[in-house]
Amino acid sequence: MERRTRRPERPPEPRDSQERTQASGERVIRIVTVALLCGIVILSIALAALILSRRQTAAGDPSGAYATASPAAYDPSEPFSPSELTEAQLQRAVQEGSFDLAEGETGPRGISLGDSIDTVLDRLPVAYSADVGTDLAVLYSAAEDGQTLLPPYATLSVASDKLEITLVAPLAAMPEDVGACFVKSPSVWCRYTIDPTDNTVSRITLGAANL
Repeated sequence: MERRTRRPERPPEPRDSQERTQASGERVIRIVTVALLCGIVILSIALAALILSRRQTAAGDPSGAYATASPAAYDPSEPFSPSELTEAQLQRAVQEGSFDLAEGETGPRGISLGDSIDTVLDRLPVAYSADVGTDLAVLYSAAEDGQTLLPPYATLSVASDKLEITLVAPLAAMPEDVGACFVKSPSVWCRYTIDPTDNTVSRITLGAANL
């Protein structure tokens, strides 16, 4: 009987270079996809934590960003009033007596540091300018005689190194016959200090007490 010799099986031929490159590229794509998905999840968690933290800060801290809303709209034909201060500004004025606004903060009438004196005057109901002294002029007053300062009123004072525009308003309604006794009533005030070298606002002070 003829004996047949079994030939050894041939080893599988190795993949060609193109197939190996394709397989390697697919692995890289899978790795990058997984990394991107992980990054998206981590970013979503971080953003959720940040939003939650800001909400908790705003709820627990009245001086936070959500408590410092923009000042109320004003009518340039009407006198200054306490409603033009934000709740945070009014609370601080009552607690501290007076304080200065920082760079970038907006004061009553939408005035900020660096605005011109013309901007300030244009936003006030300047009815007259009556001299009641050598360095003081009344811009408006609730008194009709032009000499008595009865709130709400505004004055312009002049000194050698500065000009000051001061707005005063009562915190509560005042009786018609209050007269000079208004000094015993609580008031809120705003003072714009003007630098005479360039006629711009260099300081804004808010207060809630008698001047």
